[in-house]
Amino acid sequence: GGGVTADFADDKNRLAKSDAELIRSIKLGFEGANLVMPPFGSILSEPEIRNALAYIREAFDPLRARGR
Repeated sequence: GGGVTADFADDKNRLAKSDAELIRSIKLGFEGANLVMPPFGSILSEPEIRNALAYIREAFDPLRARGR
């Protein structure tokens, strides 16, 4: 089934999650009401997952990414 992509630009609640929660979602995937993300844990290495999260934080939550 399809779904819509995560809205990091307008939904700040997603980025309020801890790094551990977001890394878990990247590794294991998740399914919500209108949102499905496949697991990437077997596709991406640990450093690639951390780099993806760092990119998301920097692009959509720059103050938190810089520790503010």
